[in-house]
Amino acid sequence: KKAKMLKEKLGCDHVIRYKEEDVAAELKKLAPDGLDVILEGVGGGMLQTALDCLAQKGRLLQIGYISEYPHNPEAETETSKNEIDAADIFWNKKTIRRGDQIIYGNAWPSDFSTVEGSKDRVLRLFAEK
Repeated sequence: KKAKMLKEKLGCDHVIRYKEEDVAAELKKLAPDGLDVILEGVGGGMLQTALDCLAQKGRLLQIGYISEYPHNPEAETETSKNEIDAADIFWNKKTIRRGDQIIYGNAWPSDFSTVEGSKDRVLRLFAEK
């Protein structure tokens, strides 16, 4: 049902069902040279998948790490096995260069009132497509 809505309402060409499909394999089929821009908000294994699928000169915006909440710095988590720590990037608003790639942790605005209503505007843009 969600996949259908994403295709019909938002115009998505491809929807990957992460519970049923290998996300990395699907992304590599769709973008064999890697993805230019990735918004990543899951953390854990999904962050590493995103890093593995990022194109040369690609940019990753770390907008959260929901799979790791609540954050416990003492606990070993999936993220602690990653080459990059999502919590560190996100909370410390770091920008990390990895060769030609850039990972941004400072992706959120300091004043959230500037993004109020964005969801409706974005959905309207896709509806007018």
